[in-house]
Amino acid sequence: MAKLPVISLFSGAMGLDLGLEKAGFEVRVAVENDPIAAETIRRNKPTLPIIEKDIRDVSSAEILEAAGLKRNEPTLVAGGPCCQAFSTAGKRGSLSDDRGNLFLHFIRIVKDTQPDFFLIENVKGLLSAAIKHRPLKERTPEHPPLKWEELLGSAFVEVAKTVASIGGITLFDVVNSSELGAPQNRERVILLGSPKSLMPMLPTQRMESLTLRDTIADMLDGHDHQYPQLSPKYHKYMPKIPPGGNWKSLPKDEQCEAIGKGAFESWGGRTGFLRRLAWDKPSPTLVGAPNGRATMMIHPEQDRVLSIQEYKRIQEFPEDWEIHGSLTSQYQQIGNAVPVRMAQTLGEKIIEALNASNVTTSREEKIYTRNPIVYRRLMTKTQTILPPGLRAKHGSEKMQKWLDGMEKDKAAMGKVIGLLGDVDV
Repeated sequence: MAKLPVISLFSGAMGLDLGLEKAGFEVRVAVENDPIAAETIRRNKPTLPIIEKDIRDVSSAEILEAAGLKRNEPTLVAGGPCCQAFSTAGKRGSLSDDRGNLFLHFIRIVKDTQPDFFLIENVKGLLSAAIKHRPLKERTPEHPPLKWEELLGSAFVEVAKTVASIGGITLFDVVNSSELGAPQNRERVILLGSPKSLMPMLPTQRMESLTLRDTIADMLDGHDHQYPQLSPKYHKYMPKIPPGGNWKSLPKDEQCEAIGKGAFESWGGRTGFLRRLAWDKPSPTLVGAPNGRATMMIHPEQDRVLSIQEYKRIQEFPEDWEIHGSLTSQYQQIGNAVPVRMAQTLGEKIIEALNASNVTTSREEKIYTRNPIVYRRLMTKTQTILPPGLRAKHGSEKMQKWLDGMEKDKAAMGKVIGLLGDVDV
């Protein structure tokens, strides 16, 4: 059986592509702007055409020519437009960030090339991002009410409008790689659409995940591990933290000093501070900085962070897959990748949909989910996040009056959210 041709956009270290190829696809061209990631692709797939340019400067005709394809011939256009703009960590730029607007170029290429399907993956934070981020200190009665573009969820509404403009039909869901059998809890928003109105299929069956013990326990001895050192400031606490624990496992009188006064007095889970992983659970989401102050990925047994070799194993890259670049760059490439098993499962569902050849009737320009939990959360999403400290400082009554001033924009949000179709599709 001939391999199904794929156009890969934002290819990175090719985790998504490796999984699709395991399912029965063939990547015909990779578009990757980062020179270090492009070199990773080149070292592992020396015959694969690579367009090493900013996607904003790449025409669809150039992509088709490099892939040896014509319009309507690609089976799939797949990729994850740069996700940092929608991440819940750090400063969120959303669609007002130039990286967020890379979505538009993904859609442009889909419209121009007319594949059977397109696949977009992104961080879960995409569902809750605002088009324009309002700093926490400015969410108070001393400032104007939030505008529509500052409401949580407004970015996803704009993404939904853009994706729906392709035509055909698109399904979306939040998929956790551990529920597909992978050794990692990694939630991703998946949008799978067909410009040709073939009915998409997304995974629904939950599988038992692998644990860290299943995945990396055999690497304790006899492996040349590469990893950055922990700061001595944090390293001294590690013997006191058991597998599955974090800074909260320390004696009470050491917790504030261990993570710093600012973090100690802040709100939120802060679970990444001094985090030691558990043997008998899947890994948390692999991050780009396993020795970061708030993103630590400490080995369950040894007082060090997970190594590059362990990162590759958890993401299920082939053992001989070479990640190019500095240690920092290697962690970022692996941490940004789609788990190979997740991608393979998505690829298998696309092939299942192709074989079924179910063409849907004409629909409104909407995108749909079959997941009632995701649908309900989007329909009842809060407008903004107000930390307890802000409420205490300004008083609940004043803060509620400020929130009530946004009723007009809330109505606008409810109107546009109609782009999301119900679960009966």
